[in-house]
Amino acid sequence: MSLPELTHQLADDGELPLFKVIQKYLAGARYHGTYLDVGCGTGRIITMFAGLFDHATCLEADPARISEAQRHWKDARWGRTKTMHFENVRFGLEYNGIAVSVDAISCIQVVQHIPGFMLRLWLANMFGLLKPRGFLIIATTHRKKDMFGLVVGVK
Repeated sequence: MSLPELTHQLADDGELPLFKVIQKYLAGARYHGTYLDVGCGTGRIITMFAGLFDHATCLEADPARISEAQRHWKDARWGRTKTMHFENVRFGLEYNGIAVSVDAISCIQVVQHIPGFMLRLWLANMFGLLKPRGFLIIATTHRKKDMFGLVVGVK
């Protein structure tokens, strides 16, 4: 999806500046093999960004939301995505013992729901899922105005 298409699709959306920044960094990822959206909800994020990757997985704690996300993906499918998986997993900590390694992870408006005592382990697990040079994009609501920052680190 091009930036003008994204702008048109989300013209009335208060999170449009955030989504533009996310699209920029995901489009600029070194590799576009695998993508993971943690806390996919109803699939709003995956319909915008999963098409940038060959394979995508969505994790969501609510089975009803997974069903809705699957419907949204089916209706809005675009881009290079060859496979899309949806998994009923709470907070992305459990992954059924399967070793996973991805090029990019997005976690939008989920962190504020993680209990404080679990946050450090949760973040370590997110970083542990990344391939070297992978992206972890986290957005959360903690301030009254939008602020975007980029932290660059190499694994």
